[in-house]
Formats: sequence, C-alpha cells, structure tokens
Amino acid sequence: MKTHFAAYLQEAEHHLEDKNYYQALKSCSKALEAAPGNPLALATKGKAFLGIKKYSEALENAALAKEGNPQLKDAYLVEAEALYFMGIVEDALSVLDQGIEACNHFQLHKYKGFIASQQSIFSLLPTDHPERLKFAEFFEWLQENGCVFDPVEFRYYSEDFRGVHASKPICRVDVAFSIPKSLLVTVEMTKRSQIGEYLSKAELLSPKHSHLAAFLLEEKHKRDSFWKSYISVLPEWYGEFPVYYTEQEKALLKGSPFLKVISSKLQEIQNDYESICKVYSDFSKYSLKEFSDMRLAVSSRVIGVLIEGVESDAMVPLADMLNHSNTNTCTWSYENPEFVVEALCNIQRGSETTISYGNKCNSVFLLNYGFLEKDNLFNEFPVTAELSPSDAFFSVKKEALGGKISFTFMLSKTKENSFFDFLAFLRFLEIDTESNLVVPNCTKVSPFSYFNEQKALQRAYSIIVQLIEEYPTTLTEDKVILGEELTQNEYNCLLLRMGEKEVLHFYKELLESVISYLDTREINLERFESLYTFKDY
Repeated sequence: MKTHFAAYLQEAEHHLEDKNYYQALKSCSKALEAAPGNPLALATKGKAFLGIKKYSEALENAALAKEGNPQLKDAYLVEAEALYFMGIVEDALSVLDQGIEACNHFQLHKYKGFIASQQSIFSLLPTDHPERLKFAEFFEWLQENGCVFDPVEFRYYSEDFRGVHASKPICRVDVAFSIPKSLLVTVEMTKRSQIGEYLSKAELLSPKHSHLAAFLLEEKHKRDSFWKSYISVLPEWYGEFPVYYTEQEKALLKGSPFLKVISSKLQEIQNDYESICKVYSDFSKYSLKEFSDMRLAVSSRVIGVLIEGVESDAMVPLADMLNHSNTNTCTWSYENPEFVVEALCNIQRGSETTISYGNKCNSVFLLNYGFLEKDNLFNEFPVTAELSPSDAFFSVKKEALGGKISFTFMLSKTKENSFFDFLAFLRFLEIDTESNLVVPNCTKVSPFSYFNEQKALQRAYSIIVQLIEEYPTTLTEDKVILGEELTQNEYNCLLLRMGEKEVLHFYKELLESVISYLDTREINLERFESLYTFKDY
C-alpha cells in the first residue's frame, strides 16, 4: 500500500504542475485511501483546492495536515494562501508566524514578505462583504463552464474599484486565462435571441451596443438566466460617466465641444430605448435609466474580437474586468474555441494584469469608460471651418464641395495630416479669383499663392484663438485649480478641458511661428509645407 501511496502522491504532484487540478484531487483521494490521514497528501489536496479556488476546502485539508504534522511547512502555506485569497490577511500572516515558529522554513518567510507587501498596497474587502460573495458565485460559475484562470486572482481596491492580478508568476506569451466561446455574449448571439428578433425591426443609432444592452437587461430580470452570475457582478453605479453629470458639473465644461458629445450620447440612448419599446412593447417595463445603465456597462466593457473570421463585439466575462494601461502587460485574441488573454511580458506574482483600451482621446475615455489619462498624447480637438454665405464665389464653391459648406477636422499634437487637411481646406475657402477655383480637389489644395497662404494661415489662427477664448478660464488658471480639493467628476472635467486647451495652444504657437516666418522671408511655395513640422513643438 505504501508503494501505491507514493505513486498516487507523485501522480497528484504531476497533475498540479500541469494545472490539472481536478485530476490532482482524484489522485490525492486515492493516496489518502492508501494512507488515511497522511499530512502530506492532505496538504497536496489543499493545493489542488487552491487551484480551483475552493478556499474553504483548502483550509479544511490544511488544518488536518497540521494536526497530523505540526512541522509541515506546506500545510501552513496552503492555509495562509487560502486565507489571503479570502481577504483575511491578518489571519494569513498569523498562520505564517505559527509556521515559522514551528519549522522556520525560508518559503514561509518569503510568502509572509509577499503578503505584507501586498497588504500595504491594497485594501481588501472583508470576507462577508456582499461584493465578495457575489464574485465568489461568479468565479464558481466560470469554473463550472470551463474557464481556466488559476494564474490570476481578483483584487478589491475599494467597493467600487477592483482589478485582476497575477496569483503566481506568469511568463511572457503564457496564457493568463481563457474563456470558452460559450461564455461570450456576442452581438450575433443576441440577434438570434427572442429579443433580437424584435430589435431587428427597430431603428437603432447604436445597434451593436443596444443589442447587447437589451439582451443583458432581459436576462438580468430572468430568475433562471444562465447569465445571472455574470450580470450580478456588473457595476451598479455609473455616476462617474458624463451622461449622468449634474448641471453644476457640466458647467465646468463651458466652452468645451464635449458638452455636445454628452448631449448626443443622451439623445442616442433615448432614441434606441424608444425605438425598442416601439417594436417590443414589453420592453417598456424597464425604465430609460435601467437601459442607460446597461448601455454604459456595455460601452465600458465591450471588446472587439475576430471570431472565426467575423468581426464582432462581445462581452467577455473576467476579461472585461482587466483595467487599462498604456504599458499593458497582456493582450487578447480569439483562438477557436476560446477567448485567450496572453502575457506580453513576465508578470510577477501580485502584479496587476492589464490590457490597453487603445490610443484614445480623453473625451473618448471619459464618455465610454468614465476615466481619463492625465498626460494623454492622443488628445484631439474638433475644429470646424465653414464657407461663408457672403463669399463672392459661394455658389461655385458650394457646388465644388458637393453641397456641403462646413468640414470638421480632429486636430491633435501627434497627427500632422489632420492639420494639413484643415489648412488645405482653408486655402480653398480663401480663393478670391475665379481662375484659381479650378483645382483637382477642393479640400486638398496645396500652397499656390503667397497671399492665399497668408490669408489661410490668418484664418486658421483666428479660428484657434476664438476657440480658446470661449473657455471662461485660462490654461494657467486651470493648473492652479487642479491643486484644489475636487470631487472625482470635477477633477475629470478640469483635466478634460485642460487637454483640449493644450491642443489649441499648440496650434496657436505653431501658427504664430509659421506666420512670422512667412512675413519675413521669401519662400518657395512648392516647399512651403515642409515648414509645418511638429518636431520642435
């Protein structure tokens, strides 16, 4: 029997190395049948329970192992790790102190140092907190449906802020976790549902997001919904999203084009809600606020993914809880039949696993995710130039423009082409002789006249200065206000408008420099666009 015991225990350890935790449990059970109460087998079984995140069962086996051998370091490690993941950090440290006193193993000292370092950085919710209980059910649902995520753990920084961290070292290109296709809520899946049939008849402004939101809202109110555990962990408060800003908060955005963006988003959500109610009367039992909340849940968590050659939007449980970082440690892909999150670099135990939401302007981050970045190189400002009805060639120019008299250009400090397009359009608007109106592309006019170039530059400068003056405060004043005591939403409004002003001031200074250069030198217009270089600004 001892021979069988050793073989079963070795088999269990191999299964643990391969992350086959359920097989490891079976091997441990056989080992315990061969040697009932063996402390080493009990501790190994505890490790297997840790792998499938069954922390209570891990604690039970660790306690029995300690009882059989009070000097078994693995028993203390299993017990401490289970307590740590349950959020009972003080008890975990106490167990490690007991283990150090009993056997003084270096691994116990090492793990104690790790837990102590994490405790000083993160505040974990208590074990009986409702949020933790909801997530326990959610993780169990993931496991029952084939999700593999043992290399990661969930951290609670506060009741409303959380993240996914490495529970063990993850090597570059290793899989951090995977989600089977059956757990993905895709647009295509929602279209095949009962409510999807109704939505196919609705006139939706944002069809993908509204399909997902309507489906999830219906499932949220079904007692026996397969998606209940997932939907229960979606956020319930969206006060940091601009569509719910108070009038006082929106007043901080005076002069900002973002106010129109907020208004447009509100109208879009209301339009889609009313359109759905029109084709599916039962949907009116849900309020506009409920639908709006779910739309925000979707916009802040949806992931674009290529599934079997088809581009789709999907809600991906667990993956949609990864926070954004410009120095992201993970990336994702769909590798049939599962969604895979893979490490881009070596990730130390305890470090957060993050993904990049993309290089986006702060207005996009704030509108869709409820946060923004302090030093965002990708901020943009929409600048509109319009053909004046008083222009001597208004009719001819309007016809050349295809009937459209205004164009908007997204200017940023990192995209030269948008500025060149803006200036090219202004050259066309400033044409004042009929012979010059014959151009190949009226929105792509190259420099052709010293005086036209002067007028185009001056017009660009005037537009930029006017936009700056629409703000009630200066950029310098904003920097002072930033140091005052502000709510999160007030801080976000301030940071957003500062980012906009920085883009405008960048172009104001650039245009001042180019205008000054043009005024004092004779220039070969064929080479004139080479003056517009961003590298010195």
